[in-house]
Amino acid sequence: MSERGRRAVDGRTGPEDPGHRSGNIGALVHLRRIKPATQTGLEDPGHRYLIAGALAVHGQAMPTRLTPVIDRVPCRSYNEIMTEQVVLQIVDQAHALVELASEKQANDIVLLDVREATDFADYFVIMTAESPRQMRALLEDIQDAMRAVDIRRHHIEGTHLSGWVLIDFGDVVVHVLGPEERDFYDLERVWPKAVEVVRLQ
Repeated sequence: MSERGRRAVDGRTGPEDPGHRSGNIGALVHLRRIKPATQTGLEDPGHRYLIAGALAVHGQAMPTRLTPVIDRVPCRSYNEIMTEQVVLQIVDQAHALVELASEKQANDIVLLDVREATDFADYFVIMTAESPRQMRALLEDIQDAMRAVDIRRHHIEGTHLSGWVLIDFGDVVVHVLGPEERDFYDLERVWPKAVEVVRLQ
């Protein structure tokens, strides 16, 4: 059959017709004109011509049955991604507070994961201040650092003169205690299900 006859039978004419060209050049031209295979159905002629063109480039025959090719990684849900980001931010907050307390010379700094022990917080940061003056400085520095990243305290209990101050940042709760109060209350033992993540002496 002549080239004109083949185009007439196929119902395609013009220079962009795959039959108008031969070999790899025709297959590549036609590949550029067809939508990606993942956007067409198996019975869609465009899908079949795309597969046929790709096989022609590699010198392979067209199969009788086509198997769809997945060319993208399955997308995770928005909620799943955002949940991971939120958890990561909370962990970062807790570790940043530990580092800040260390820089400010607090003693016996402990980071506890209390997610399995309580439902009102995810992490406790516990530290010892050697004097009321140091405790006041720690309280100011901690709150200033959290405000700098737009995290406000929910409430605060105690003062630098009371020997124990609790600062509630929501998911992270900070306990600053004097040496005697730290030994007496022994907060780590009050929450036996808590997991010790970090301890800096």
